[in-house]
Amino acid sequence: FRPAASQQAVATYHRALEIDGSLVRPNVELCRLYNRLIEPAQAREYGRRALAGYQTLGNRGGEAQAMFCLTDTLRTGTPAERQEAGRHAAAALTILEELKSEYNLPRAHYYVAAAAIAQGDASGAAAWWTRALEGARQTGNGVLEPLVSMNLGVAYSALGNPLLASDY
Repeated sequence: FRPAASQQAVATYHRALEIDGSLVRPNVELCRLYNRLIEPAQAREYGRRALAGYQTLGNRGGEAQAMFCLTDTLRTGTPAERQEAGRHAAAALTILEELKSEYNLPRAHYYVAAAAIAQGDASGAAAWWTRALEGARQTGNGVLEPLVSMNLGVAYSALGNPLLASDY
């Protein structure tokens, strides 16, 4: 993670939106960047802009991407925000199931799990991360697989099962 490079990217996406305010994708990218920069208010703003933009366009896959980013942002907030994160994650999962988006379904499972663990449900999170890991392996999503494995280790540690945690 390089903050200077992220700040540069933020400026570039803002310039893109200045040139064409009807673009939606830069809002998702800004949400992600602001999450990395630990600026949750900005991340929420751009995540919500992205979600509204994709809903207006009827782009369901884009809606799911915006909901993923909002889940990341909200899962670290207040109890109400953590519940909202869970709703976004569940809605993104439903969308991707309807679209039969096999490659992105494991990501949706990952976000449902992340929202669950943020709400204190380590058991539910472990179940969703297990599904995410299976799906990542089936679809060849090599980027997601180690992230899910690491989180499964954390979940099983939280559940008091260090032996199973060490497997991940």
